[in-house]
Amino acid sequence: MNNISNAYTEVLVILRNLKDGYHSVPMNIIEKMKKECNLNHKFKLQPNLPLKEQKLLDETKAILSVLYCNYWASIEQKEIIKQKEKYDLKVLEKEKEEKYNTLNLFKKK
Repeated sequence: MNNISNAYTEVLVILRNLKDGYHSVPMNIIEKMKKECNLNHKFKLQPNLPLKEQKLLDETKAILSVLYCNYWASIEQKEIIKQKEKYDLKVLEKEKEEKYNTLNLFKKK
């Protein structure tokens, strides 16, 4: 099984333990995760640990981030996320521009 199937398993366990977690996520997404999850993946949520301290797959964190942004974040939080993404993209583009600048390609270091 691949990591995405294991991540679906982890997300489903987390959603089951969230108050109103399932209700705010569309059923077609829940059903897709149920259909494609790895039932053999053993994941136990530790109730005494905050979510950020749980041992989660990177794919699980990514899925939870998308769910948060799409279904749980307030309008203000969504705007902050959008601004952060814009900033990160600008930084990445600037780094690429500097790294692959045609004027610097043939310069010796």
